[in-house]
Amino acid sequence: MTHHPAAQPPGERRQELLAVVDSAQRAAGVLLARHRGDSEDARDLLLSFDNDRDLASGALLLAELTLGLYSQETGRDLETSVRDLNLNMESSFQ
Repeated sequence: MTHHPAAQPPGERRQELLAVVDSAQRAAGVLLARHRGDSEDARDLLLSFDNDRDLASGALLLAELTLGLYSQETGRDLETSVRDLNLNMESSFQ
């Protein structure tokens, strides 16, 4: 049987979405702490996730929103933005 999120009661779905937003905010906090060079704060924030799924869902939402903003600011479509990001990551390891 396939599970469809729309079939959930609205309150339950809202709680799930709020949890993902909270995870995305903590993932952003990890990035900021790392940027500041605060490895202890970054570690503490990473340890605040109950499981890898919560971290992954928050990081994915953060990435989606960031790529959307980048695309909007540059006037490029999302596909081009993702391709640019991939090329940038590849070149940083060469």
